[in-house]
Amino acid sequence: MLQNDVSKMFTILFVLRDAEPFHYKHILLALTRRGHRIRVVYDERWTGEENLLGLKACTREYTEIKYEAARQRIGITRTVLFYVRELLSFRRYVIVEGQSSYYKDRWRGYLPKTMQKILSLPGAEWLLGTSLVGILLASVEKIIPPVCAIRDHIRVYNPDVIFASPLDLRFSSAEVEYLKAAVRMKIPSISSILTWDNMTTKALLRIFPDRLLAWNEVQKEEAIRFQFYPAERIRITGATLFDDWILHLAPSTTRAEFCHMHNLRSEDPIVLYLGSSAHMATNESWVIRELRKALDRSGDRELARIQIIIRPHPGNNHIFDEMTNANVAIIPKIGRLRITEEELTLFYDTVYHSVAAIEGANTTAIIESIIAEKPAIAFINEEYKKTQMETKHFNQLVNEGALYCVHSSDEFIRVLGGIMKGQDEKKEKRSAFVKKYIRPLGMERLAAEHIADEIEIIASGK
Repeated sequence: MLQNDVSKMFTILFVLRDAEPFHYKHILLALTRRGHRIRVVYDERWTGEENLLGLKACTREYTEIKYEAARQRIGITRTVLFYVRELLSFRRYVIVEGQSSYYKDRWRGYLPKTMQKILSLPGAEWLLGTSLVGILLASVEKIIPPVCAIRDHIRVYNPDVIFASPLDLRFSSAEVEYLKAAVRMKIPSISSILTWDNMTTKALLRIFPDRLLAWNEVQKEEAIRFQFYPAERIRITGATLFDDWILHLAPSTTRAEFCHMHNLRSEDPIVLYLGSSAHMATNESWVIRELRKALDRSGDRELARIQIIIRPHPGNNHIFDEMTNANVAIIPKIGRLRITEEELTLFYDTVYHSVAAIEGANTTAIIESIIAEKPAIAFINEEYKKTQMETKHFNQLVNEGALYCVHSSDEFIRVLGGIMKGQDEKKEKRSAFVKKYIRPLGMERLAAEHIADEIEIIASGK
């Protein structure tokens, strides 16, 4: 609680694109434990029934948390704002230097075909990048008012502060519209950066909240440079995305139990392959086959005995359907984001019982493995160059020395062989990365507690 106003209880309205509270659970719980009144509204267009499971679990334990679907913008203004916001996001890739060409091209592909054709004309991108066009596009956002139904919905709750997230993904979702209304109604507002690449690879922030919460100094600078957000309104809190990993530093099963449950040999070592989204890598199955062949022909009996667990990305698990090698297992076979405690626990157990984690392209899960103190190996290859070495967020791991970067199967064998022998020269650098990037305010408190502090401060008007 605020040290100077410990008796003050606030009404806090959370407006989320997706009701899945995986990213926000500990913030909700921290505020609830402090006695605040929590209300959650979500965009039902982006929320399936299974995504409500975690939120329902929170409300069963903490009945003070209430939730419902958000109101929506409909009609012609929705269409106009959709195109303006998408075009402004693409414009950001045009005017800010030092961004990956992959993400610029990806956003161009998001635009309507007519816009794509216009932007392909000589001088069109230059014109889009001019200040005049930027001002004209931004003025459309200012001219079109908030939705009356949303303003009325906010008045029902009469919140002291509105927390809106993630703000910078594609399309015009509920959290953006509620923030737009909050700004017009002069209700204090705040947002937390969702994940590690949001400032550099996603959309432009359409509406600025009063406060933006960044993981660390790196993200703060990215918010200033790539999102044009005012530096004085940014606060650093650490990454609540990984709060569960700070809490779950003990397995739920013994190694023997885990291996028995998943038909693995308990006497043989395990390495974990972390699958990437389809955006990052269309098909990674060839990487597994290459690494498996390298292990089998290594001439090292210990390496040949290694079992590979593939953890598919939830949106890209079908690429491993034909994987039939006896020394390769897929866990879980149908991937999902960690919606339930059981799914989180399975992921942690899988990491814990592995000797190392590997990624073939680019995935946030490699950070979770680093937090769990596992050696992390990145398979660097030309096929994934644009989504790997040319991205700023991936290079942060590389530059901090938190990854073993291998460029061939032979190099992979050499590095993994050293790890198997207890040679882990990256251990201290991984620890330093976690402290600098994930927990810059210290390991003692969850990032969610720091975020709760900032929410209380902005709600109090301080």
